[in-house]
Amino acid sequence: MIIIFIICIFYFLEVPKLIASGSDDRTIKLWDLHTLKLLDTIPAHSGFVSKVAFSPDMQTLVSSGGGDDNTIRLIDLQTKKTRHILKGHKTGVDAIAITPDSKKLVSGSFGQLVSRNRAISTLKLWNLQTGKLLHDFTDNFNSVESLVISPNGKILICGNYDGSIKLWSLETLKPLHTFQDGSSSVLGLALSRDGKTLVSSNEDSTVHIWQIK
Repeated sequence: MIIIFIICIFYFLEVPKLIASGSDDRTIKLWDLHTLKLLDTIPAHSGFVSKVAFSPDMQTLVSSGGGDDNTIRLIDLQTKKTRHILKGHKTGVDAIAITPDSKKLVSGSFGQLVSRNRAISTLKLWNLQTGKLLHDFTDNFNSVESLVISPNGKILICGNYDGSIKLWSLETLKPLHTFQDGSSSVLGLALSRDGKTLVSSNEDSTVHIWQIK
């Protein structure tokens, strides 16, 4: 008997019928949430699928690879074909987030120390349409565990392995603020619809509520 583990699931509230799952068999599966039937199986990565996400305009399915597959794939939701393969991360991609206008993608990976004085940036900004790298957040070397973007598309929030939560401006690409609870890895982030309340969950089973000004 072959056992397949599901690694990630993505559900888009505005399109409640469709759900995507990524698993350790290197594929993405699309499901009809109403009938619970499998709609499509899409071969994706050479390693397990670490994250999946739909663009808000439902034109693109984004997937990231874990393990030795450090790539991100932009898949056309109509044809189920890969439009672009994004390369640049040196380790597995652990987090992805798409701007509300479906124009940009942010990705985060596990940290890697190259030498005593040099580490590799773990946070990148991409053009979702062309697949081009727009910006490398060279000030971020922590392992990225979770990402979320504000409803207005102006603020990127990054949950890190060291327990810190960093806020970045997607307009100036500069850091805005850092929350530090001194706790364990920030595994999940969620924002209220008005973008003013942030909820974070940590590896030590704690949940924190923050106010975004």
